[in-house]
Amino acid sequence: MATKAGSVRSPSRPSPGLDIFRTPENPTFYSANLYESLDTSKREIRLIELSTQTGRGILECKLLPATLLADARKQYLALSYCAGEPTETKDILVNGLCINQHDLRERSHQVGFMRDIYQGAERTLACLSTSKTNGRGMKWLIDLCDAVPSQEDDGPFQYDREDEIGHRQQWFRIRDYLWDSMHTEKFVNGWIAFYDVLTSPWWNRAWICQEFLVSGQITFMFGSHFVSWEQCWRTMQAFCGTHRHDLINRNLFLELRNLSEGCPEDHQLCRILDIVNQRDLNRQVDHVGMALKMKMRWSGTMDIKALLSHSRSCRSSDDRDRVYAIAGLASPGYQIFPDYSHDMTAAQVMIMTTKAIIDKENSLYILVQATTLVRSRNLDVPSWVVDWTSTEASDIRNNHFGNRLLYILSWIPQESPEHTFETITDTIQQTQAHILRVYGTFITIITKIWLDTREWPFADFYGAGGWQGGALASITDGDEIWILYGLRVPIVLRPYRDGYQVVSCAFLIGQQGKGFGAPVISTEEGRANRSRIALY
Repeated sequence: MATKAGSVRSPSRPSPGLDIFRTPENPTFYSANLYESLDTSKREIRLIELSTQTGRGILECKLLPATLLADARKQYLALSYCAGEPTETKDILVNGLCINQHDLRERSHQVGFMRDIYQGAERTLACLSTSKTNGRGMKWLIDLCDAVPSQEDDGPFQYDREDEIGHRQQWFRIRDYLWDSMHTEKFVNGWIAFYDVLTSPWWNRAWICQEFLVSGQITFMFGSHFVSWEQCWRTMQAFCGTHRHDLINRNLFLELRNLSEGCPEDHQLCRILDIVNQRDLNRQVDHVGMALKMKMRWSGTMDIKALLSHSRSCRSSDDRDRVYAIAGLASPGYQIFPDYSHDMTAAQVMIMTTKAIIDKENSLYILVQATTLVRSRNLDVPSWVVDWTSTEASDIRNNHFGNRLLYILSWIPQESPEHTFETITDTIQQTQAHILRVYGTFITIITKIWLDTREWPFADFYGAGGWQGGALASITDGDEIWILYGLRVPIVLRPYRDGYQVVSCAFLIGQQGKGFGAPVISTEEGRANRSRIALY
């Protein structure tokens, strides 16, 4: 049931949600009481031993006694996979599974150090295929890696490289080879089959982000073919990095190749373009490209806001995993721990996580993500809380109003938000209002809005005192522009109750160049006119 904005309905012992590991119910299996509880104080894990020597052509799994993670380090293989539907099952001979998923306490504990489990594996086997496939797309990738190998001047293999400038030559070599082979129908068929590899549900699993980044050695498996990360990462990054604006750019292809429309090469490229458009593949290729870039840059931790932003384009059967799946990858100190108890709802996790980020960073920058353009907010959370379960509405960069350039142009200094959190419980309605109290300075009120006639999600506005700027098209007359302490971009707030709701970040220009190369407001004037406000 929907509740008022800024309020979250208190849970009333809901039934268990979807299983985070997509596990069939298996009542007969669990009734056999095969599990002995793990000692959570000793970081114990379970391993299974696989055997194909049954003489019946089936895979047999034997559950081994619990062992300390430290003792098993680099002595086991980890499997990273995308599970199918838990209701579509077949009987197989399995003597044990590594986590007792009916034990919520054990699940929460094991998930808490899943990063260490994958990091401690000798190698991670990433199974990209979920059904029978001939693996032709993977074979095409392997052949491409062999045909266009990296060269010595590309530099050594590094996961944590901060820029990809050194890879550009490989990108051009890959592009030129693909274009040179465009006349061959068999080659183009393999190219099209490679999209099956990139659209594997594996890439979109929320937990893949952690499993992929922390694993030292990875082997991708697809159908009957496999390739190591070390062999293919440069080629895959080149393909994804040049795909949208270069590789399948028909006009660029014809111009650089001095070809005419309708020639055999153009015909084959049009085949590829038809597939890309029919299956809406550009967004998925970009998603895989971002995952590859994150792996290349991985150095042990990542900015939690970037990780959470990436998780919005992932899929999870449990919305809480949008946070839990990446929490272990962030810098320490956020104090976000997996909790799969019934009372910890997805909305509660989003509130808790947003609070933790504000507290740890002593900043309101996370409000930029709270105002990200999304298809719809799936959870009933306060306006200042980020709903990471909602997906982005378009390919338009969502840091439109939150990027570093606007920080420089606005000349808004970084200051402490001096924030406090407050929770008001309505026992009759069984709701809780989560309030964020901050300091801010009022700048202007929106008096006129100009909407673009195109399908453009942003709008220009005019405000009292000669101010003008841009924000999301969801703004309305009467919304107010504020500068909040702890946030270096202007923000649009909408009056609500005795405070405000967050609507959008904004770009703001005033008279005499204010907000565009000159401060929106002086530090002295801002402090003299600042107010304590409540955000719902």
